[in-house]
Amino acid sequence: GIILLIVFLILLLVVIFLRERIQIAIELIKEASRAISNMWFALLFPIVTFFLLALVIVWFVTVALWLQSAGDRVYTFEVDPSIGGGNNKDTPATVNFTANATGTNCTYNFFTTGEECELDKFEVCQELMSNETKKDISCLFMEYYQS
Repeated sequence: GIILLIVFLILLLVVIFLRERIQIAIELIKEASRAISNMWFALLFPIVTFFLLALVIVWFVTVALWLQSAGDRVYTFEVDPSIGGGNNKDTPATVNFTANATGTNCTYNFFTTGEECELDKFEVCQELMSNETKKDISCLFMEYYQS
C-alpha cells in the first residue's frame, strides 16, 4: 500500500504543476477536432495513399513475375554485310571461321547473320579471332525463348 501511495503522490504533484500545460494540450485537441470537422477528407488521405502504394507494389510484383517467366535468352549472330557477302534477307552475311587452337570449345565453322549462337561458346571463339574479324561479328541478344 505504501508504494501505491508514493506513486499516487508523485502523479498528483505532476498534475498540479503541469496543470497549465495539460489545459493547453486539451485546447489543442479541441482545435484540432474543429479543424478535422471542417476538413474531413484529411482523415481519408492516409487511406487513399495506402491503397495507391499497394497498387504500385502489385504492379511491381506483376512486372517482376512477367520478367521471371520470360524464358531463356536467345542470341543470334550479326555479321557485317560488307565482309560477309550478304546484301538482303535472302542471302544473309556469312563468314567462314576455323579455330586454329586444338582442344578449345569453339565449335563454330562459320557465322551467319540470324543464326542462333551460344554466348559462352562465342566468347571462346572470339578470343581466337583476329581484331578485324572481332569487330565484324557479334553475338547479340535477340529475344526470349518460351519453353
